[in-house]
Amino acid sequence: MNAPSASSAAFYDRVWNDWGHLDDHSPAAFHRRRQLIGLVRDHARSSRRVLEVGTGQGALLSQLTREFPAAWVHGSDVSEASLVRARAQCPGAPLFVLDLESPHFDSLARDSGHLGQFDLVVCSEVLEHLADDRVALTRISALLAPRGQLILSVPGGEPTRFDRAIGHLRHYTEQDLAQKLADAGFSVERLFAWGFPFHTFYRWVVKWAARAAFDRHASAPRHGNTSLLGHGYAAFASALKPLYYLNLIEYGPQLFAVARRK
Repeated sequence: MNAPSASSAAFYDRVWNDWGHLDDHSPAAFHRRRQLIGLVRDHARSSRRVLEVGTGQGALLSQLTREFPAAWVHGSDVSEASLVRARAQCPGAPLFVLDLESPHFDSLARDSGHLGQFDLVVCSEVLEHLADDRVALTRISALLAPRGQLILSVPGGEPTRFDRAIGHLRHYTEQDLAQKLADAGFSVERLFAWGFPFHTFYRWVVKWAARAAFDRHASAPRHGNTSLLGHGYAAFASALKPLYYLNLIEYGPQLFAVARRK
């Protein structure tokens, strides 16, 4: 749809190249997708035109295409490198570059025919990366048809050094997220925290692994060594994955929301 700035595209191309393999092992990523698909089933089953904003490597998009076999499911991302990987997972899905921070977003969205076209937008772990998340939410709203729905996830709790290194500018509270959704013209239908105790413990492991691997203000690991942080993410993954089913709704450092365009 539109070309991202060279700097943001290059940054996230590098992030996916350096760290994308961690999603394959992460219980957090697996169960976050599980929660999102559950919300889609409960709140947006009738959607016929679906867009994932921030497709990444295509893991969630692949599940969405299976969940909506009769729908037209699209994927988008600012990173061309991630879209290459997503095409391999979802060869039949229409994929396009989307930059929610582009100064030309409105005209490019209009020219591409995407304004007001989607019944459902799914946006997972994207807003925390954007300099102006309020503008991003307004632009997501513009992609939705009237009364269209947004299902999203964002991180809560304190950002780790690893979070900063992969581009997190902020994390959220429930109150903050609810206010930003309302300001962007959404009616919040459901908003909850999730992840205690096992995602909380996982985040604690990541925090201490990142402290060992990254300097306080570094965007890359000390001495270019990614193995320590990789082990921090993967060390307890196999044991924690089944335990994540016991995490509590309403408590924890992960936030989910279902909202509707007014």
